[in-house]
Amino acid sequence: MMASLATTKNRLLGGFLLLTLALTATVSRADDKALEAVIAAHWQWALENYPEMRLGYGDRSGNAEWTDMSLAAQQERQQALTDFSKQLTRIEPAGLSATNRLNRQMLLRELEDDISAYEQGLNLIALDMRSGPQHAHGMVERLPFNTEQDYLDWLARLRALPTRLQQYEAILREGIERDRVQAAIIMARVPEQIDRVISEDPEASPFFKAFATMPEGMDEAVAIKLQDDAKAVISQQLNPAYRAFGTFIADTYLPAARAEPGIGALEGGTAHQSIRVRTHGRGGKHDYVVRLFPRGKARLSLNFAEEMAILAVAGEHGLAPKLVYQRPDWHLCVLDYVEGDDTVPGAFQLGQLMRRIHNLHNEAPLLDLQG
Repeated sequence: MMASLATTKNRLLGGFLLLTLALTATVSRADDKALEAVIAAHWQWALENYPEMRLGYGDRSGNAEWTDMSLAAQQERQQALTDFSKQLTRIEPAGLSATNRLNRQMLLRELEDDISAYEQGLNLIALDMRSGPQHAHGMVERLPFNTEQDYLDWLARLRALPTRLQQYEAILREGIERDRVQAAIIMARVPEQIDRVISEDPEASPFFKAFATMPEGMDEAVAIKLQDDAKAVISQQLNPAYRAFGTFIADTYLPAARAEPGIGALEGGTAHQSIRVRTHGRGGKHDYVVRLFPRGKARLSLNFAEEMAILAVAGEHGLAPKLVYQRPDWHLCVLDYVEGDDTVPGAFQLGQLMRRIHNLHNEAPLLDLQG
């Protein structure tokens, strides 16, 4: 009887384990499918919102469009990114395959970086000497020009450039209002770059480059019509629009530009002057975070030494990553990199920490990073 009972228990236990494994596998498959659906929806959204991307995947449907750079469109994209982030957060990583756990982590980090950058107003620092609408003509190097439609698409983009320049100006004006402007040294060459795309002879304009030599086999009348249309767009629309934009940059934006380069010079920009680094030594691999702070007072009215002292004490109590190295003259520190931790200190420990912080010395000790 006892043996029979034991056998029955074993069978029930075995059946329970099989059912648990089956349910776990089912939940895992469901979570994987949910994640893959979010990733697919995000990818489709990206292709719809950034038409320039499509050609890289063999889709020419975006060749007549530019990404909408208006402030309203950027706000809508920010809301969409936030929604995607929330969807990913609701999916528990424990229920995913190893590959999808990594996929979730990578996309979530990308979304969080973009969301954070927008919240910091970094989208308002919209151009520099290497990127911006003064380089829009360079798009021809990546576009096909084999058919009449290819040229019509490029003409459509050229006709849309004055609106795009107005969008850039609105972004930069908002940046001036919110103290999110580029450094003067980085903008110094931009007026000259804008001047170079303005040409009284439309055939000498870099925007005419695609029309200088038309494809063999194209109907001559069609080719001449496309070239004439391009000359008219350059003379009547692009030249005036770029002149106005150049005047705004020279007379309004440059005088408002920052004296110091580097995002760390922006109020609240500290979080975006951080980089994760990995070292390989005798002790194996180790990750650190290098942070560069803005000079002067931080948003909490702390100077660099005061903030380093707080970080050191917080690290001792497990409330912050360990402070490994600091360089006060560079306003730079190195912290241990740690993955997110959901543990919360108790009120007693937090009270002790705050009392210790209030009793700190003005100077934090200088630490050395051992390789």
